[in-house]
Amino acid sequence: MLKSFVKSLNANIYLNAALEIGADIEIVDEDINYAIIKYKGQELIVVGTVLGVNNAATRKISVSKIYTSMLLKKHFSDLISDFIYIYPPFDEKKDIEKIKVFWKNSNKKIVIKPSMGSLAKGVLVNPVNMDEIVDHIKYLLKGVKSNSIIIEKFIDAKYEYRIIVVKGIVIDVIERIPANVVGDGVSTLQELIDKKNEEKSRNGLSLIDLDINYIQSKKISLSTIIKRGEQIFLNKVCNLAKGGDIKKVDINKVNPRLANIFNEIHKITRLNLIGFDIMTNDLSKEPIEAGTFINEINSAPMPNLSYYTSINDDDPLANVKILLKTIFFNRRNDRLSLI
Repeated sequence: MLKSFVKSLNANIYLNAALEIGADIEIVDEDINYAIIKYKGQELIVVGTVLGVNNAATRKISVSKIYTSMLLKKHFSDLISDFIYIYPPFDEKKDIEKIKVFWKNSNKKIVIKPSMGSLAKGVLVNPVNMDEIVDHIKYLLKGVKSNSIIIEKFIDAKYEYRIIVVKGIVIDVIERIPANVVGDGVSTLQELIDKKNEEKSRNGLSLIDLDINYIQSKKISLSTIIKRGEQIFLNKVCNLAKGGDIKKVDINKVNPRLANIFNEIHKITRLNLIGFDIMTNDLSKEPIEAGTFINEINSAPMPNLSYYTSINDDDPLANVKILLKTIFFNRRNDRLSLI
């Protein structure tokens, strides 16, 4: 059971893990989730989800999806999806034509995102026509954070992962799955959703964000009885905040070449903590062979993913403790003593 020191769940995960590895903690301001982890003269700042391990200048690159894609496309062009970007003010004639050409060249399969943002807010996957595209872009440009938009070619891959890398070392791999239910041959879709939401609520997880248009495109409704064993996806976004599922994956399944690429990106960006969002057909194969793409990089990946994938294990904080040890010691060793 996590002890509560501040209001942020993610900060509390870091602080509990810090105590378990023998570090001291100082709560500076509970209301703004500001604390300090201390170990033998070293200090690590925690403010909510953010750990003070990354350079503020290069972190600016990671919080902009446009900057990230531009930088990585130059170094790893085969691993970055084609993209265009739109800055305000929105030019009804010029920008729409640019988007239309890109949409057609992408086989009318694209993803629209605000350049800055998280938790899949404002993300539209595979809009059905230009009217939907233009409406969504206008909506995003009115948002406070949406001063620019990135439009990417949709990558159709079997799996999506969050891979946590500290100082170039892979320390955790989490499979991310869109919100879904599995039929029992008796319950309606709505009943299955309600049952799963009850389970998520008990565990403090976000409830399912149902995309009703997506459901209707499958020719089913909320009153449809789902066949036993049939899996129904309820939206198109792999994100825990949208009611998605997560599953722990053995880090040894990461292809060595892909692991080396993560280390190279660490060296290029100088980011000591990165959460890579990748899409692939096979994590263990060579990136090009497996159709692997880097979707995004995050300089403040939330530790709740590591925690929830291990919540039924003997030590649900194990990987978060490895993360902290790697920051302090620049190596991964879950048996490393801090004494």
